[in-house]
Amino acid sequence: MRKRAQDRRKASLSSPGTVHGLLKLYDLALAIRGSDDPYPLCKSFISEIVRRLKISYGAVWLNDDDREAEKPGLALFASYPRARDGADRVPADHLMAQLVEPGEPVRITDDDPRYPEITLEQEAANGVQVLLKLGRIGLLKLYCVEPEVLSGHEVHRLRRVVDRFGDALHGSFAARRLREEISQRELTEDKLSQARLFSQAVLDASPDIIFHKDTSGRIIGGNRAFRDFWQIETPPGGVPHSKILTPNVAAITASQDQQVIESGKAQRFELQTPTPSGKLATMEVTRAPVFDHEGRITGVLGVSRDVTQRVETLSKLQTRNRALESIGDGVVILLAGKDMPVLYVNDAFTRICERPADQLIGISARDVKLLETDLTTRLKVREAVDNSRSYSFFGEGRRRSGGTISCEVTMDPVLDDNGKATHYVGIVKDVTEKTRLARELQQRQKMDAVGRLTSGIAHDFNNMLATILGFSELAEYRAQETEDSQQQEFLESIRGAAENGRELVSQLLTFSRSAPSEATTLINANESIQASLKLIRPLLPERITLDYACNNPDTLLGIDEVSLERLLMNLCLNARDAMGTTGAIRLTLADADLTGRVCDISLARLAGSYITLSVSDTGGGIAEHIRSRIFEPFFTTKRPTQGTGMGLSVVQGIVQAHRGNVLIDTHPDAGTTITVVFPHMDPETAQPAATEVAAAPANTSLSGKRILVVDDDRQVAAFLRELFVQAGMNVELAYDGSMGFKLFSDRPGDFDVLITDQTMPGMSGIELIQEVRSLREGTPCVMLTAFSQFADDASAAAVGIDRLLRKPTDNKTLLRTVAELI
Repeated sequence: MRKRAQDRRKASLSSPGTVHGLLKLYDLALAIRGSDDPYPLCKSFISEIVRRLKISYGAVWLNDDDREAEKPGLALFASYPRARDGADRVPADHLMAQLVEPGEPVRITDDDPRYPEITLEQEAANGVQVLLKLGRIGLLKLYCVEPEVLSGHEVHRLRRVVDRFGDALHGSFAARRLREEISQRELTEDKLSQARLFSQAVLDASPDIIFHKDTSGRIIGGNRAFRDFWQIETPPGGVPHSKILTPNVAAITASQDQQVIESGKAQRFELQTPTPSGKLATMEVTRAPVFDHEGRITGVLGVSRDVTQRVETLSKLQTRNRALESIGDGVVILLAGKDMPVLYVNDAFTRICERPADQLIGISARDVKLLETDLTTRLKVREAVDNSRSYSFFGEGRRRSGGTISCEVTMDPVLDDNGKATHYVGIVKDVTEKTRLARELQQRQKMDAVGRLTSGIAHDFNNMLATILGFSELAEYRAQETEDSQQQEFLESIRGAAENGRELVSQLLTFSRSAPSEATTLINANESIQASLKLIRPLLPERITLDYACNNPDTLLGIDEVSLERLLMNLCLNARDAMGTTGAIRLTLADADLTGRVCDISLARLAGSYITLSVSDTGGGIAEHIRSRIFEPFFTTKRPTQGTGMGLSVVQGIVQAHRGNVLIDTHPDAGTTITVVFPHMDPETAQPAATEVAAAPANTSLSGKRILVVDDDRQVAAFLRELFVQAGMNVELAYDGSMGFKLFSDRPGDFDVLITDQTMPGMSGIELIQEVRSLREGTPCVMLTAFSQFADDASAAAVGIDRLLRKPTDNKTLLRTVAELI
């Protein structure tokens, strides 16, 4: 059967038409070599085979060159007939008929079940398939319905032609690929050239200086900024950097290049180098290694930036910042606008606010909450800000650590070209101490003036009281002799009223003595307070309780018992008057650390530990508008018949005389605590408490003795003359110091004793005593004065005064004192 088929093939292919067809195919194979497009010639080749050799269908399958495909396969390159018009010669169920759908690309991978039917030569009952290889690029598949068409000899001849066709087709594809590759390379080179031009344009557009060095330090390229800065064109072979840099700078850059090459990483440097114009420039240079395709370093790429101006500006800013930080006043910079956020604060401002800078930067100026201002000040500030004007104000607030703070604030605008404020620069001065000193000075001046007035009033009043008490005692003596009881009762009333006046004057004098006493006496505060409370308790209404607490029974105070008693008496009575008939008074003696507290009298800031004596009440508190006046003498909120207003003035006088301070804590409707603060005393430097010494018996025999009385108050002088005349003495009067000295100097040996006032026109009492002693040493001298700067007899004796008596003094004391000196 196979032999009969072969014979039929020989008969078909041996016809003249067949040979002519093969020659035609051979010509086509030769023509395809020079073809730019092998597809139409390939189609012609297949069509000639199909028509000439009575073949039903032919197709060229090429090795798939789709590299993106996941699996290799074959792609249908050309076929004939292309459409189903050849279906009458190819069975419909045949694979070839199924793959020739018009316009449909066909690709079959090696795992496709149909792949063997394409790549293998098969013989079927309804025809034969012939598979012919096209060199290394694919295969030619032919299908015949009549097997006898293809004989072995003709198939062999056909294979030779097909081989030539395959070689030609392979060459054509190779030539096309070469042309495509050449075209692609030309396109790539063109793109590379354009990319180089673009890259160079980008580099030339950069303001930074960009350069390229090889590993030997030769500069082989640079951008326009490089060429302009160094005023040099880079030659093809490059130029050593030592040709454009000074030796020192060249050595530094070589060292930096070496660091980059050795590390293989980009590094940043800063150096100074002279420029071609002779100026010294500061350069910031970033150097990075350049690698070839094998990862070897072939050079260094550098990007250099002239930061001379930036460094100079930074230096100026640093200098300016150091200047701002060195300012003792607070400096704050605000951004102008509605909220005025904080942009900058110096160290002094953070100390004033007691907040770190990171808590202040960015917050609104009103959220700083340093000072409290009234509505008028806030409206003026807002008006100034809205009109871009400077403004200043004074404000006070509370420190975060406690205590008050006073500040003077000045804000100046930074204006733009249109005169609109863009920022505000503020100077904040902490004037707390200055304000305290000013208020203290003002308070001292006010109290000194009041003290001088009080002292003058007390001096004159004491002279009046001395006269009243003296003559009333003389009159009482006469009334006793005449046994006139009614007159004696009247005189006792007069003397009682005068005694009350003397107590008031004593309080005035206590207040007026603002200078602290030099003499210091230590007493057991706890014992003295308990003794004083026994006197105070009867003076309080029954429904007012009096409590006392002490945390150290051995506390020593540098004050005398009489002053402490008067101090407590005035504080407790003041508390009583604040409560009415119901309430509670509590006394507390304790040690306390009062650092940061401010004295309500002197405004001095306290520091350290003190002895505190507090008197608290449950009254209605002290109103803020009268708090600063409560220590003024004669100031009172009581009705005219309820008191003189001297209580707290006496407290002030006692406290200041003993180097103390006063603190006031008061709340509306919650009571008041007045705390008297005393410093701790060293027992070794303090004097022991004075003990009462019994007076020597007086020499009542004054008869015949001569006394010189000097006083500018004629009523006092008249009283003294009457007193001493009744005692049997010879009395001479003088109404000023000069007159008294003249009387004494005329007869220095005639006077047994001198009694004089201190404050007199012309010559004072001390000056008179000193002049008298210069004429006759040892002359007994007594000073009887309404007010004296001497705290005690010891200080008076230091200037020659034998006895110091304060007006008004009772008659017995006067007579006994004179008798003791004669």
